[in-house]
Amino acid sequence: MRDLIDGLLTYSGAGRGEQPLAPVETGAVVARVIESLQAQDGSREVRFDVGPLPRVLGDEQQLGQLFQNLIGNAIKFVPEDRVAEVRISAERAAHAWRFGIADNGIGLDPAHADRIFRMFQRLHTRDDYPGTGIGLAIAKKVVERHGGEIWAQPHAAGGSEFGFTLPGTGTAV
Repeated sequence: MRDLIDGLLTYSGAGRGEQPLAPVETGAVVARVIESLQAQDGSREVRFDVGPLPRVLGDEQQLGQLFQNLIGNAIKFVPEDRVAEVRISAERAAHAWRFGIADNGIGLDPAHADRIFRMFQRLHTRDDYPGTGIGLAIAKKVVERHGGEIWAQPHAAGGSEFGFTLPGTGTAV
């Protein structure tokens, strides 16, 4: 119940623009998230492939929550009997940065790709994969607050890829 309440509080604040947008080094944010996730479950072997990530205008705390939710899910939905592989990338696309977080997990049915961003929408039972069903709704709200879009799709090499855009006002690092 506590996780659910905490998730709802995070969700309610995710779309608010309480902090002015400032330059954020997304590479540093991702490094902190990875370190935090490894500390939480040091027994799980995870291979990260992190490409160059840009500096963007954003709310650093909210972007941290975004990466925490997406990278955490990428790890969570890889079966325990295989090494989790998570690739984090960004590329310039027109007037935006296009981020990708790909995994070698169980994948997803494209028919459910939009549904998973709604509150409490889960594709699996809590017994199979723990969680509240709020994380991706928070991710969507953060991306939209920053003027971007978010989506999910099966990854060509197996697993899933979550992508999102952030306005391209930043520079590559």
